[in-house]
Amino acid sequence: MNPSRRIVFRADASSQLGLGHLMRCMALADYLKELKFDILFLTKKTDIDSQHLILTRGFKVEVLSSKITSWHSDLEASELSLKKYPQSELMVLDHYLLDAHWEQGVKKYAKKLLVLDDKPLRKHDCDYLLDQNYDVDFKNDYESFVNPECKFLLGPKYFILNKEFYKHCASKSFNFDREIHVLVSYGGRDVTDSTIKATKALIELNNLYNLKIDIVLSRQAPTFDELDMISKDLNNFICHDFTNSMPELMQKADIAFGAAGVSSWERCFLGLPSVVTVLADNQQVVAHMLKKYEAAFVFDDYESVKVNDLVNCFENLIKNSRQIKTMSANAQKIVDGKGPERIICELNISGG
Repeated sequence: MNPSRRIVFRADASSQLGLGHLMRCMALADYLKELKFDILFLTKKTDIDSQHLILTRGFKVEVLSSKITSWHSDLEASELSLKKYPQSELMVLDHYLLDAHWEQGVKKYAKKLLVLDDKPLRKHDCDYLLDQNYDVDFKNDYESFVNPECKFLLGPKYFILNKEFYKHCASKSFNFDREIHVLVSYGGRDVTDSTIKATKALIELNNLYNLKIDIVLSRQAPTFDELDMISKDLNNFICHDFTNSMPELMQKADIAFGAAGVSSWERCFLGLPSVVTVLADNQQVVAHMLKKYEAAFVFDDYESVKVNDLVNCFENLIKNSRQIKTMSANAQKIVDGKGPERIICELNISGG
């Protein structure tokens, strides 16, 4: 490995953490690999086979001990690997349990340090901080959490879009005289039961419209069995327990029901009108952006959402073609797909 062509990522995945941190790092790594950088991942051994996921994408990986319990033990384990790869061009950290203490310890192993975060909760000591959700409206929230020299990359204009989405066009006809394709996806486990609420709303609408429903939910979710039974009883409802084809499902859909998470930016890129519900406090910032740009219909609190609210919202959208077309256009203005290009430009690194 040529040190000047090496980029090191530190990210984990587990049933508790989810796959999000690792997946967005691999998405960014895909673009950097195209620039002829050598990519190395440091990842902790967990109940998810991260090593297999990383190797399958074509990246090198070193697996850290599953016995790591603190930033200090993580730093020690990381350094054992990093000492073999001194002076990398860039190190990328995406981890809720690691902060400025860890960052100060690894800085000597890379020319630049990029931290990915989702909320100003931890102190950081880095060259760049990327938050795809917090727009410049919230820059002041971060300033007391970072070193003075840190450069901010804030907002969905820096969204790291999975390369698969570029294969799908964002054109929507919104001709509801034909079939209406609806995507229901509130995250893999959805402990809030929002998926079942949306499905019940669509069942009420099923006799009124020609619906085709795709429901995406992990088999480990509390309501999966109930939804699976619904899909067996109603042949226009399909329940996916896992899918690698989310870009295709989003492109095919006319309307989506989902959470105010990272998938919101994927839906925006494809101009997919959405009925969005905030499922956790860290989704409030995304919800703020969607409302600000009128890019989705947003429910601020999942507990207060009733099935009838979703029924009414769906009907209001499909009966108002101007509103739904405007929503689609507004969404596309938020995410143009050039996020990775902007990040690489800001980092001032170039291909070999």
